[in-house]
Amino acid sequence: MKKKETLLLIILVLILILTNAFLVWPLFTGEYDRNTASIGVAHILNAWYLADFWQKAWNPYWYGGFPNHLIYPLLAPLSLAFFQKIFAFLSMAQVYRIAVAAAYVLTPVTLFFLVRYFTGRVLVAFFASAVYFLAPSANYFLISSGFRALGEQLSFAPWQLSVIVDYGEGPHLMALAVVPLAVLSFWWLLRQPSFYKFLLTGFLIGVVVSINLFSAYALAYFLLGVFFSEVILGKGKEKLFISLLLIPLVYGLIAFSYDLSMLVSLSKSGYMHPENVFRLPPVTTLFLILIFGAGPLLFVLYEIFKNKPKLQNSLVLGIWFFIFRSIPYAFYKGYWFGSQPNRYMPELNMTVAIMAAMVLVWLYDLVAGKLGVLGRLGKVGGGIILLACYIALLLYWSRGFIQYGREVVSPNPDIKATSEYKIAKWLGENINYDSGERAYLTGSPAFFFNEWADVPQLRGDEDNAQANPWWADVVYQVNTGTDGQLALGWLEAYNVRFAVVDFGASTPYKDFKYPEKFTALPVAGEIDGFKIMEVPGQHEIIQAVDLTKVERLKPFSHPIKPVLDKEGLLSYLEATREPLEVQVEYTYAYRQNPDLAIVKVKNANQKTGILFKSTYDRGWRAVVQKTEDRRQKTEEISKIGPDLMLIKPWLVGDYTLELSYQRPFVEYLGYATTFVTVLVLAILVFKKRNFKMSFESKELKEVEKKADEDEEE
Repeated sequence: MKKKETLLLIILVLILILTNAFLVWPLFTGEYDRNTASIGVAHILNAWYLADFWQKAWNPYWYGGFPNHLIYPLLAPLSLAFFQKIFAFLSMAQVYRIAVAAAYVLTPVTLFFLVRYFTGRVLVAFFASAVYFLAPSANYFLISSGFRALGEQLSFAPWQLSVIVDYGEGPHLMALAVVPLAVLSFWWLLRQPSFYKFLLTGFLIGVVVSINLFSAYALAYFLLGVFFSEVILGKGKEKLFISLLLIPLVYGLIAFSYDLSMLVSLSKSGYMHPENVFRLPPVTTLFLILIFGAGPLLFVLYEIFKNKPKLQNSLVLGIWFFIFRSIPYAFYKGYWFGSQPNRYMPELNMTVAIMAAMVLVWLYDLVAGKLGVLGRLGKVGGGIILLACYIALLLYWSRGFIQYGREVVSPNPDIKATSEYKIAKWLGENINYDSGERAYLTGSPAFFFNEWADVPQLRGDEDNAQANPWWADVVYQVNTGTDGQLALGWLEAYNVRFAVVDFGASTPYKDFKYPEKFTALPVAGEIDGFKIMEVPGQHEIIQAVDLTKVERLKPFSHPIKPVLDKEGLLSYLEATREPLEVQVEYTYAYRQNPDLAIVKVKNANQKTGILFKSTYDRGWRAVVQKTEDRRQKTEEISKIGPDLMLIKPWLVGDYTLELSYQRPFVEYLGYATTFVTVLVLAILVFKKRNFKMSFESKELKEVEKKADEDEEE
């Protein structure tokens, strides 16, 4: 690369970074978004928990408790926790906003290098990046009519900003900054294979997947377009082999986050198998789409584009546009395809920005060439005027964002004045930490709750992490069901003492459809239209139960529809409410050590069982030791009620029960897999073992030669 070209690239990259950073500078400041409906605080909490409890394996705060390993794809929260430890003068919330802002500013830069690679034009790359971060986003005009009105409310700011401040999907934008580099590297690998390009591609794909699952899906669509276009150009078997070879490499790198337990949890959460409009099993739906939709379409495209390398870019952009426009468009029309189909609009904006830039530069070449022949200004002068017109047009389109965009990303001016903060502080001061009482919240108060209160709640902010299959059905009954007895029964079963109910509060989430069903409960507090209701019950997370009664209980029925097993619930509560002549003292200091609970039992009989109102998980161990005996005995833990834990010691007298949680073997296996993968790759790189992965393609050489000629012009 010539020195002048290098200098030009540096200048253009600096222009992109500085201009974008100037437009969104408030995003680098403050702690919380102005929009409290955003779930961005969930990612702050993930990082906070990993920073403080990285050596612990159980998270007691959400969903009745769940394995900490399932908290999220781990690279984002781990990275935030790491940097907050280094820059201790910053809060985790500040680190999060800075990280998201940095990713947002860098994304146009990585997009610049991708577009420059496959078009061979610096001008196209620069315009594509400028359109992406400056112009009104494509989804305002291409998805649904409602987006136009939403765009006006946001001063037509790029949709990527709305993804951050309105929806809180910071990790999506963090991963998106790496996506163009992963696509570039994959494309480069297929065109000119080598071992080091293979490693680089696997590493970049692994980074994306380990940061955010939805960006991983989007990256797969990007790579699909590149792969199909490259196969058409020839050497399809070799390119398929290299692509398939990436799979074990990528999984080896991401196994620390996506071990078997994580994959099972994701499959249960619905993210990988969303409900679809046809009411068919996901695999069946996918099969029908591939056979009757994608298959014939790909065959037609193959026949049209084979042996036409000059049309490769058009094919790639067409595939990207079709996918990223069709999936969210279908979603807003009532058809649900893919996972979280409304998430892919930033990727749509990337594609449209590239297409718009290519059209602009094509017009530039056409008009500037004519000016060189017909006009007095000459080609250079005419080109400069034309570029100035383009820039002026872009600035005109973006005038609302330029003028008001900073308001969109400005931080919350006073988080302590919000209902979310006040509710969290009230509950934190009035809950009994020793008994493990829970609170019930929903909407934005639930999102922010554990940022300021170390109190377990039934809901949470990372639904894919749930290990208890009941919580979502219980939440449905509490929020929307008409039966107050059923709702209160579920709250009691989960050891909830306080329920925060919306009685006319100003909140974006009106989750309670029939709040009047709670009016019979005593009101313990009232904050900004939210009433804090006190739920009756023992409120002990660990208690003794009569095994003769609980053994006769029928297993709870757990249908696909919301839970309606009122008879089973009430009989369960009746069996667990009855007081026993057994003394139980326990210590569960979950704020210091969530992996350990010590229970001392006195005057037990053979029919005394111990109920632990936390989510059943195979990682929990129960060890019993009689007071007068040093010998210890491991007891089996079984499920009871809505997937809680029951221990049956079958002992008489006094004894101590130790409940401890241990990381499952598959988690260690995932860590070991990633460690070994990185170690082997490091050894190969250190020894400079560049295995041959090459093949020649005449068509590709012609494409690259043409790109070089265009660049020189």
